[in-house]
Amino acid sequence: MVALIVRAVMLILVILIGLLVYFLAYGQKFYYYQTSSQIPSIEYNPDFSVEHSKLSTDLKQKVSNEIDKIFQRSNLNHHYIKCQVVNFRPSNDNLKADVLLKFQFIPNNENAIKTQADNIFHQKLKSNESFLKTDTSLPYLRGFTVPKIAVSFVK
Repeated sequence: MVALIVRAVMLILVILIGLLVYFLAYGQKFYYYQTSSQIPSIEYNPDFSVEHSKLSTDLKQKVSNEIDKIFQRSNLNHHYIKCQVVNFRPSNDNLKADVLLKFQFIPNNENAIKTQADNIFHQKLKSNESFLKTDTSLPYLRGFTVPKIAVSFVK
């Protein structure tokens, strides 16, 4: 009788743990946001348009590291996955970087996390703690769907 009760309790615990893991890990979905930042300390150089130029690669890494640092030190660090600098383009007197951000969270938290990410990102860029600055022409994170072809970033 005791063995039967122990087995029943163990079975219930296994089911509860399984459900918890499923809803916390597998119930989450990837969300992608696009944003743009200014880099006032750097002027546009045509080499930034060359995909694998050393100048472009180094600056992409520097921008990615800065954005990683911003979100990894925030309260969204468990939701933030990574970023990818997609493009550099000239601006009036500086350089702009178009960036793709990847987050993972439960679907019913989408608006709250997007707002929180936007606030964290733009507050940090408005401060003097970052070499990146807010792009006032595009002040918000814009959500979008990633096509299946964009496999390299999804992984």
